[in-house]
Amino acid sequence: MKKLFTFILSVALATTAMAQHSAAMTFVGKANFYVTMGGQKMGETNMPSDTIIYSGANFIIPSMNYNGSVIPSFTIKGTTFSGGMNGVTWADQPFETTVTVDGTEKTIKGSSLTGTYTRANNIHKVVLSITFTYGNMPMPLTYNIESYYVKSYTDALDVEVKSIATYPADEKVTYNVRTYEEDGKVKLDVAVPSYTLKNTLMGDLNVGTYTVKGLEYNEEKGGYYRNYANDGLTMQFSSSGSIASGEYALSAGDNGTNIQDIIVTLNDKNAVTSILNQFKVGKMPFQIVSTFPGTLVPTAIADVKADNSNASAIYNLNGQVVKAMKKGNLYIVNGKKYFCK
Repeated sequence: MKKLFTFILSVALATTAMAQHSAAMTFVGKANFYVTMGGQKMGETNMPSDTIIYSGANFIIPSMNYNGSVIPSFTIKGTTFSGGMNGVTWADQPFETTVTVDGTEKTIKGSSLTGTYTRANNIHKVVLSITFTYGNMPMPLTYNIESYYVKSYTDALDVEVKSIATYPADEKVTYNVRTYEEDGKVKLDVAVPSYTLKNTLMGDLNVGTYTVKGLEYNEEKGGYYRNYANDGLTMQFSSSGSIASGEYALSAGDNGTNIQDIIVTLNDKNAVTSILNQFKVGKMPFQIVSTFPGTLVPTAIADVKADNSNASAIYNLNGQVVKAMKKGNLYIVNGKKYFCK
């Protein structure tokens, strides 16, 4: 009876763990693929970033360009696994699926699929390895990926164009945040969404998307932070007014004074509670400050000091009382968020 109960419990844990993943989950990470002949790897291709999608018991594998031939994206259905809430294992198993290319159906036969899913310290990681043949391929191809979960957050966005105007949250956008471990540190990659500011003094401003990588926790700022002025990032920017459209650098500029930084704060459940992004576009004179989820009261406070009389306490985003605000940081006073300029 005890053995039966243990078996039922283990099955229930595994089912519960994977039931949480019934919706599509995107995982991004380093990948490679190659063919094997005589025990030797041939034509190995390494990719710094590739994407797989897991939904239910299915994996969606990205397309690959091997030796001039494109292997289209395909889905491996009905994979089997075992494990508990914080870890799942796909034991070695074959698979078979089909894809249609130019009206012709081709078979993908997989001789092996192995993998693991782990979850610890807000890091969701999938390691997957598959070996398969595509159509009439004479040799099997092996694809490997070590990937981390990308979580999406959708909310309204407040934007301030410094010295011009503040544009309240009237448009919802989606930030994609990837949490991973590198060199023993937890880091974030943040995909900044595109959006449009309508009816500005310069017409409609279209701000393009870009990704800031390698944010690390900064205790002083109370969140994951990166100054990306020297990362070589660019973005598309256009205006229906007098400003030319094009791709512009997000850099420190000639005098090195431009502010290009981003800070992401999390709650005790490791969910994003705010994203503050400050940047200048090329050599344009104005700075743009965006706040997400859009709950920030964009009041400029040069300096506020707490005393022991009637002044309200000032808290950082970790809930700690501070004596004074510092420029570039978010604070909470009387239950409201303020950005110190």
